[in-house]
Amino acid sequence: MQKIYNFSEISYNILKEIAHFHQVRSQDIFEEWFSFDYKIDKLDEEILLKLIKANEYNIDFYSELQLHFISPI
Repeated sequence: MQKIYNFSEISYNILKEIAHFHQVRSQDIFEEWFSFDYKIDKLDEEILLKLIKANEYNIDFYSELQLHFISPI
């Protein structure tokens, strides 16, 4: 039976047990991401700016940021 974890309950030790990550020293793998020419239309930009403005005092708290900014996206 596969165990199910809630994101907020996973510790670093549990993560090491269930996933096998290795440290990457080269940033070349991100070249495609960072060089992509992203286009954001005006409506999306306005929505993002409203979310930033509404949550500017919560950005120091990851859980608040996740709940009020990342989740709506």
